[in-house]
Amino acid sequence: MARRTLYTVLEETVARYGSAPAMYQPVGGKGAAGKYRSYTWVEYKQAAEEVACGLREFGIGKGDIVALHAEASASFYMVDLGIVSNGSIAAALYTSLPPSDHVRTVAAAAPKALVVDDAKVLNSLREAGVQCPLWILLSGEAEGAVTLESLRQRGRKAMADTPGLFQRIHAEVTPDDYAILYMTSGATGEPKMGLATHWNVAANVDMGPHVLPLGPEDSTLVFLPSAHIAQRVVIEFLPMRCGTPVYFSEGLTKLPGELRNVKPTFLLAPPRVWERMYASISTEIKKRPALVRRLFYTALGLGLRASRLRQEGKPTPAWMDRSLALANKVVFHKIRERLGGRLKVAASGAAPLSRDLAQFFEAIGLPLIEGYGLTEGGVATLNPI
Repeated sequence: MARRTLYTVLEETVARYGSAPAMYQPVGGKGAAGKYRSYTWVEYKQAAEEVACGLREFGIGKGDIVALHAEASASFYMVDLGIVSNGSIAAALYTSLPPSDHVRTVAAAAPKALVVDDAKVLNSLREAGVQCPLWILLSGEAEGAVTLESLRQRGRKAMADTPGLFQRIHAEVTPDDYAILYMTSGATGEPKMGLATHWNVAANVDMGPHVLPLGPEDSTLVFLPSAHIAQRVVIEFLPMRCGTPVYFSEGLTKLPGELRNVKPTFLLAPPRVWERMYASISTEIKKRPALVRRLFYTALGLGLRASRLRQEGKPTPAWMDRSLALANKVVFHKIRERLGGRLKVAASGAAPLSRDLAQFFEAIGLPLIEGYGLTEGGVATLNPI
């Protein structure tokens, strides 16, 4: 694992997969369901460089904090990497918290700039009393704020006027410099600020391929908040390290349809999302005719028995293997199709996974691998597939 910055990790991926897709952003509007605007790794890298140089034009440099109050999106990823490539420290806020909760947090972090989704978010934060020298909008316009496009334009102009500008900026950044300020609450209570260096995060994502066989032929769906370390490390920087494209979700309410449309091969979700999927399946089964219900519960019981035998290290009888093959074809395959039908890695993290839930998904042929980590140290353990 080479000591390097997060920008260098992206640079390595661009060298391998440059023109391949890196991100798919949903295209809003009537009749746009299931449509995406794709970005290549080259575009990702170019955007990060423009953001970095644009921030320098506003006097934001190495060691300065830039906060982000925005949902996970292609723009968020590009800005996030632009911030750390500039040697600045990216601090993502939890968008689910009320604006008033951010007043003290932002004041304590003292960011030089605050990146927000749009004018609506900006106004709500301002009205709550959040103060910042510079506001940057990812979309739309607002008085007293800089748009992402204008920030990138300033960066492009600066690079054109001063050849080698970005290279000199990035040369100042070392693997031991801080890259991310996590605004986590831990289990409960007031937000605690955890700092992570470039080397901290890069080393963590370098461990990924040893346990998660991901590549450019894989894909994942992004719906978790980027303020959380699990999302930042596993769904933002690990795919960047592996050349794996990501699709951005429009929200939990649209997740079921997006799963069937995107057909991801890798999915990380907290237990509450897996619980929601299980509850949806259970509710649907209860509405089916008695014969269908009997078939489902018989197949599930068979799957649970086989699962217990495997966990005890015992072989499954031949009759059970034949019955399971039929159950998989008639019952379990249709359930997995609800998740796209291509999942080869289904992971759970960020909270304890209940035993019953784990047993259900293993019984239907989709065992959840569980991860554990800490904000201070990243992902520490992951059950083998």
